[in-house]
Amino acid sequence: MAAQAWKVYDEAKDAIGSAGLDLSSQGLWQIALFKSTSNVATETLSLYSELISEVDNGNGYLTKGSTLAGITWLTGASAGEMRFDCTDPYWSCDTANITSIKFAVIYASTSAGGGPLLCYSSLSSSVFVVTPTNRLTLNISANGVLELN
Repeated sequence: MAAQAWKVYDEAKDAIGSAGLDLSSQGLWQIALFKSTSNVATETLSLYSELISEVDNGNGYLTKGSTLAGITWLTGASAGEMRFDCTDPYWSCDTANITSIKFAVIYASTSAGGGPLLCYSSLSSSVFVVTPTNRLTLNISANGVLELN
């Protein structure tokens, strides 16, 4: 299954340009998984709390996802290019299936209810399941999650 490129939410584009989102902040960025019935692909959404149909809590997945590690906001291949990158996130399935996975969303965890949305990706053309003792790893592109040039 091939994931689609990350798509940046409309308000996130504005916030990046006005320094409203700190793309270099460790511990701020979360990644969460959502079902095919989610409204994730509505690019006019701005907050995690507006999203519906997150993958069910349990079996190795926690509601609101997990914190992204290894966050970087650095110069890319040239001086005029900036990249937002992270360590490849993963979820290990324990005793029962993690079901109905379709999308991943990266957002800033600025409050108990979540925070501003950054971007999303469709992970597959159809829903899929992670079975016990297996692991779902999102292999982030060598060019990072997003690249401005």
